[in-house]
Amino acid sequence: MIKLGNGGLNAIYPVGSIYMSVNSTNPSQLFGGTWELLKTFTGGELLAYGIINSIGTGTKMAIDEVKAISDSNFPNKTANITNYVDGVLSFESGAFKINKTNIIGFVEVETTVNGDVRDNVTGIYFKNNANELPSGVTYMKNIYGCIINIYGYYGGCTNTSVYKVDTETDTPFYANPNFSPYTCFSPYVGSFTPNAGGLSSYQIIKVYAKKQLTYLWKRTA
Repeated sequence: MIKLGNGGLNAIYPVGSIYMSVNSTNPSQLFGGTWELLKTFTGGELLAYGIINSIGTGTKMAIDEVKAISDSNFPNKTANITNYVDGVLSFESGAFKINKTNIIGFVEVETTVNGDVRDNVTGIYFKNNANELPSGVTYMKNIYGCIINIYGYYGGCTNTSVYKVDTETDTPFYANPNFSPYTCFSPYVGSFTPNAGGLSSYQIIKVYAKKQLTYLWKRTA
């Protein structure tokens, strides 16, 4: 680090000058003077996205029975994944796997479940993530959708889950929400058979993260 004398500093970075760097070091430690951090740009971008389709008839589920999206209840899965940064997203064990090295940002997963509703009026409730999440990853939002159908009808609902990633580590995690059938506005037990009737259930994932942090400083004295 080379600090400039007042004459050199004023010639290169007079008071009011803007200095931008990917390093968080205060410019006063590099050049001298007094600097104020104006803004930190995260450089958020889409690093990867993908879709998983499941076509076929799964096993009938009773009320309050909990299954994961990766479960064999959703047969014949196919995955189509695009990585803008190599190795960020993959398909493994019936679910999306996020390799979070150097990723700070969030992962958004939209899950649509379709199937055959029986035994009166039934809904679907999404219940957090099936797999344990590593330190630095938080399941932030779970918007559950309720389908309301009468005996013998097909239906579906969509859930949006957001995973917040706070730290850069090598520990991967699975975006694998649980779901469960439950009764809506009815005292009677309902049931649900995923993908029955040839309907397709699917997941769409988007991985957003920083490429690098950029720090904007202003010299004040």
